[in-house]
Amino acid sequence: MMASTEISPAWPAFPARLMALPAVNDACGLAAHLYQRSKEYRQVGAALGVAENSLKTAVTKAAPLAEPLLRYAGHLKPLDEWACRRLDDVERMMPGCHQTFLGGFAGHT
Repeated sequence: MMASTEISPAWPAFPARLMALPAVNDACGLAAHLYQRSKEYRQVGAALGVAENSLKTAVTKAAPLAEPLLRYAGHLKPLDEWACRRLDDVERMMPGCHQTFLGGFAGHT
C-alpha cells in the first residue's frame, strides 16, 4: 500500500490529460512555433535570449529552495483528482473536445 505522502509515477495526471486534448496540444504547438519564428528577428531574438537565460538562472537558483516543498506534494493529489473529474465532465458534455481545431499544427515547427 502506498503511503499518503508517496506519489505514483502517473501523478499528476491532470496536466498530461489536458495536453492530450488536441485543441490544447495544437494551441501549445502553435504558440511554440510562433515563439521560435519571432526569435528569427534580430532584436526580438536578442531580447528573448536574454529573458531565457535570466529564467534559466532563476530556476537554477530557486530549485534547491523549492525542494523542501516537495514534502507537501502529496497534499496536492486531491486537487489533481478533482481537476481530472472536472475534465471528465467537460469530455462528457463536449465530445468534440477530442477533435483537432488547428489542423494538427502542433507537428509543424
